[in-house]
Amino acid sequence: MPSSPTDSPPQPRHVLSREVNWITLDEEKLHGRLSDQVPINFYVKYLIEDRGSLVGRCTRVWCVYQEVSESDPVLDRYRNELSKANRVLKGPYALKIYNADMFSEAYEQDILVKAMNIHRTKPLDGVLLPTHVWHLGDILFLVRGLTEDERPPTIPLDKMKNRQEVLTISALKRTLSQFEAVEEFYHVIIGVLRGIESLEAIDIIHRDISFGNIIINKEIYCDTDKDFEWIDIDLCGQPARVALVRRETIDIGVSGGLHDLDMAAYIPKTAFYQEDIYPSTLAPP
Repeated sequence: MPSSPTDSPPQPRHVLSREVNWITLDEEKLHGRLSDQVPINFYVKYLIEDRGSLVGRCTRVWCVYQEVSESDPVLDRYRNELSKANRVLKGPYALKIYNADMFSEAYEQDILVKAMNIHRTKPLDGVLLPTHVWHLGDILFLVRGLTEDERPPTIPLDKMKNRQEVLTISALKRTLSQFEAVEEFYHVIIGVLRGIESLEAIDIIHRDISFGNIIINKEIYCDTDKDFEWIDIDLCGQPARVALVRRETIDIGVSGGLHDLDMAAYIPKTAFYQEDIYPSTLAPP
């Protein structure tokens, strides 16, 4: 917008800023999942975090609601308010997009999806994992528009820091900075220790523990995330009225724990464990 007044009429709202309120994902790019159902349509309610930049991981997180199928058990709670003709979305979920370093151990070893596969058979207490993971494409091609032939010839391919655009869907929970009482804070930290133990049991170390990556299991929502509400949205260019409903509670087994295994790594086989340092005859009481 010009800084000085002009005689030109104001630009339309859709030209000034574009609002994304509906995302449809390509099921063929689904990389991993915890459940058999694969949601592909998401309503974007609001932005939670934006670390976007020209380089790096460029992490962005939104609060979203995912479209449910007719067989979803969550509909049983709202049968009086809904009809078969209604389009229903449940949430809130956290939709996260970031650019993963394709030469990192977390990406090369596919640690996140391997942890998800283990969690399906044996839940990892104290760890919040995504329900679905998509790999959307190579950043140099997807964003920069480069082809294999256009990559700088003077830089070896294995030295070029290329990234994959990754999208994850997980339950939206409070982070540690949003604790309500000191007692809750202490219980969450104890849960984090349980999460570290759960990951260690499958030879994974988190490597990125911070306030933002520690979550609180008890689900308390802000005023805008109601149990049930009707909203009007722009759906594929047409106005539509849809219902937003509360999803089922997702329990991680303890009061708090860890999420985001974007920078995780496997524990080296040469690492010392407590039983190596303290033989059973010398172990502290």
